[in-house]
Amino acid sequence: MLEGEFLGPERLDEIAALPSRNQLIARVLGGFNAPIQGLAGVLNGVLSKFVRTVDAVRESKAKTDQSQSLT
Repeated sequence: MLEGEFLGPERLDEIAALPSRNQLIARVLGGFNAPIQGLAGVLNGVLSKFVRTVDAVRESKAKTDQSQSLT
């Protein structure tokens, strides 16, 4: 009996197969966490690309300055 209602064996099996409270909380929190991790990954990629671009510009300028000082 659950909430004043008698349950048959099939219904009891369905209820028994439900995940625990902690498992449900973990699933919900995991659902919240996934988009945040995705955003962090995108931002990290953008910043990494920016740093590599700035470094390439620095190296290019250093080579240009070095070749001008030799002439």
